[in-house]
Amino acid sequence: MIVLAPISDTHLDGSARNADRATRVLRYLNNLPAPVDAVLVTGDIADHGLPAEYEQAIRQRGEKRLAALVHRHPQVVAVLCGHAHTPAATTFAGRPLLVAPGVVSTLKLPWEHGDGLDHDLPPAIAFHVLDDTWRLTTHYRVIT
Repeated sequence: MIVLAPISDTHLDGSARNADRATRVLRYLNNLPAPVDAVLVTGDIADHGLPAEYEQAIRQRGEKRLAALVHRHPQVVAVLCGHAHTPAATTFAGRPLLVAPGVVSTLKLPWEHGDGLDHDLPPAIAFHVLDDTWRLTTHYRVIT
């Protein structure tokens, strides 16, 4: 059995209420008697997309706390997330961190022409496939 724990739409906006709710969810996951196989962080992390809201999201999530959670659960094969409006792959806490691409828009990278979001690029999707040997393969597709 594979158990996924999606965390979505935290809408961190600087308020104590939303920060407390996100903290409660992470505390609940940390205290489960049996660990989950993957935590999926998707949706609107910040409420209005303001830099200060994302700073709160980073502080709220706590990179070190999340890394410690991942290290305590060796069956976590990857960290899967979205809502960055760009496909990306890196590592986090010794595991693959795979970012789903945007559907509504694509974030331009700092070295690309123009600023912000490009609403004219086609939508894209990621497919994460976990086989019987726990090998994870991710396929990114542009939808035309």
